[in-house]
Amino acid sequence: MSASVHHLRIAIRADASAEMGTGHVRRCNSLANTLAMAGADVHLFARKLGVDTAALLSPTLALHELPAPPRSVPTSPDAPAHLVWARVSQERDVADMSAAIDSIGLGWLPDIVIVDHYAFDARWHNALRGRTGAKIAVIDDLGDRSIAADFVIDHNWHHDFYRKYAGRFVRPAELLVGPGFALLDPHYATVPRHISRDLVGSIGIFMGGSDAANSTARVLDAIETIAFKGHVEVVSTSANPNLGALRERLADNPYARLSLDLPNLADFFARHDLHIGAGGGATWERFCVGAPSILLSFALNHDQVLLPLQQLALAEVLPLGWNQNDLVAAVTKLCADPALRRNFSERGLSLVDGGGCQRVANRLMGG
Repeated sequence: MSASVHHLRIAIRADASAEMGTGHVRRCNSLANTLAMAGADVHLFARKLGVDTAALLSPTLALHELPAPPRSVPTSPDAPAHLVWARVSQERDVADMSAAIDSIGLGWLPDIVIVDHYAFDARWHNALRGRTGAKIAVIDDLGDRSIAADFVIDHNWHHDFYRKYAGRFVRPAELLVGPGFALLDPHYATVPRHISRDLVGSIGIFMGGSDAANSTARVLDAIETIAFKGHVEVVSTSANPNLGALRERLADNPYARLSLDLPNLADFFARHDLHIGAGGGATWERFCVGAPSILLSFALNHDQVLLPLQQLALAEVLPLGWNQNDLVAAVTKLCADPALRRNFSERGLSLVDGGGCQRVANRLMGG
């Protein structure tokens, strides 16, 4: 029997790991908080992949951990390009997810399953629908695999989403697309915004929750190369495998500080005159606060998301293949051009208003 609208049962499937970072879980946590505030009964399901997922979630959100994967990674010629991120086959993931749902007891079945994972395609979506009878909502950025969803949530900018997803849908889906649906924590709608200044007195660095490639060190090198005289704040999480080296590097620098496991980044984005960071969900947080930014790409799928932002004059983007000279030049350019930083700030503020999670929740809950 389906639950009432005000007690909708929602299951969310997302992972965090060194390879994929923490952004998928963070944005799902934001959506889960919004759905819970609207009266939904929300449970998040995540596989044990070496990251403390619970530390990324609101303490009130129910977390169900799927078993750690075997050492061998599944392969098949028709598998999604990112299946290796799941570290199990789609069939195994469906079985583990179904078992975790059954373990909740009391006949709990979801009315909606939200999945935020590049590793799963229409086969996973159809299998979960068949097991639970739930509607399927897919959070996606890439449009690179088959999708069998009732809703598709893609909060990136694209000039033509129908072209982006052409040939991908195996059933009709409602599109919730564009930065107006950016999955930011609801408090972003009311947080203080960045105030532009002529001089760059401080720089903020956030290279994602894991930064397995240790790109933070390259950014710090670039800042040192230009002999920047202001303050630097590096934000990271306990999931960063290079945390020890980062602590050691910053320990004796009175102008630099390391902030770990911040519950949200809104104040961090607002308080610095320039930000340098990896693309991902934090991009929309920066825009919502009006933080002028240099955004770095580390994969072809990052280029797909970030390059249009450069064309729209929303940020300075270094595409895949950038080198240290490119980074130094970008930092020098932004530090010397207050008008450009102000333009980035104003354009970002006009694009993202912080109400995206509420819009998505309204549609999922029938509003």
